[in-house]
Amino acid sequence: MQVRVNPEAAFREVGGEIFVVTADRTFHHLGPATSVEIFKFCRACARSEAEIVGRIVALFDVDEATAAMDVQRFVTQLVERDVFVSQ
Repeated sequence: MQVRVNPEAAFREVGGEIFVVTADRTFHHLGPATSVEIFKFCRACARSEAEIVGRIVALFDVDEATAAMDVQRFVTQLVERDVFVSQ
């Protein structure tokens, strides 16, 4: 599955955190550095979970298995909340 930021969502980066409002007017806050990095990485174009995991492993002190599990859960939550759309 590839995901990207929902083009209907409005967002702003403030103080290193991301604030998103989805089409249903729900407010979402992404504060942890990994969450912000994933959002920014998926902003320009669709990314696969494997690409996201590779980025997180390269930038943060985490093993690939842990990153894969966390990325899968996080991406699923963002798709369910309409912050990301799947391709």
